[in-house]
Amino acid sequence: MNNFKTKIAVCLLLFFGAASCAKDPQTYGKISHYNTNNKNSFIFSVDEEYLRKNQNSKKDKNYPKMTEAEVDLLQRLFAAENYCMNDDKKVAFTITSRQEKIYDITFSHLIEQNYNAKPISPRMYFGECR
Repeated sequence: MNNFKTKIAVCLLLFFGAASCAKDPQTYGKISHYNTNNKNSFIFSVDEEYLRKNQNSKKDKNYPKMTEAEVDLLQRLFAAENYCMNDDKKVAFTITSRQEKIYDITFSHLIEQNYNAKPISPRMYFGECR
């Protein structure tokens, strides 16, 4: 009986530990409307911490301006907000442009790598729902 209680306690501990590690996608990204006249246009900004954690992510085949990790994050944000869903209830979007992080000094790339500098503007993508 005591062994059974120990197993249950360990299982619960692992479950709650895993659940606490799973972060809300809104922690790492944000979607906002880009054009008030066009409700299907959006800006997707990605948190610096997320980019660092996923710096080895490959370019996505369907969205070459984005990495696979960024596409995954964007799709989870769309699903959570029920935005950019087509008739089949699947996420459908197009990325029209990408804006890199903006730093306020010259030689920013070298400074970012060597001194862990934070950008004054995050990486952003502009897009439209299909």
